[in-house]
Amino acid sequence: MMKKRVCALLWVAMSVVHATDLAVPEDLQSAWKRCQSTAKDEVKCTALHAQLERLNHFAYQLRVNPLRFGQRVLTLQTWIAEQEDSMDNNTLSMEQRMLLSERRQQLRDRLDVIKWLESPGG
Repeated sequence: MMKKRVCALLWVAMSVVHATDLAVPEDLQSAWKRCQSTAKDEVKCTALHAQLERLNHFAYQLRVNPLRFGQRVLTLQTWIAEQEDSMDNNTLSMEQRMLLSERRQQLRDRLDVIKWLESPGG
């Protein structure tokens, strides 16, 4: 069952979706299909596509090398904690704040993929 989900997700990888509220790939795929059929909001469709691509990429990374994937999660957590400490001291530039935001999203995405693929219900 999980292999079918991964295959389906990889197949959809070329037409990926983005929605930060949506927790499981089936929801993302449904949102993407709805977006494609209505095509009223091209920006939203592009964002959905980018999110689904990102999740597919992370799912592939997790399956190929779980240890490296976990090490990257730990690295992101450490880096974010260090930057948040600097942020408390008001020493981060705007660029550093933007990078922090990007890395937080990467961490959230990676943790979502772990939850989705490695949880008992996944």
